[in-house]
Amino acid sequence: MPLTMTPKELVKILEKNGWSEIKQEGSHKKLRKERTRRFNNSYA
Repeated sequence: MPLTMTPKELVKILEKNGWSEIKQEGSHKKLRKERTRRFNNSYA
């Protein structure tokens, strides 16, 4: 049995994993992944 997914389900999964919609034109959506910036400030 093939696995199928609707576009809405895919967007929902992506949003749970840190992606956010930045633009939509008609049925086309653009998503961006939020980057986490980690700095090591352990100067002794």
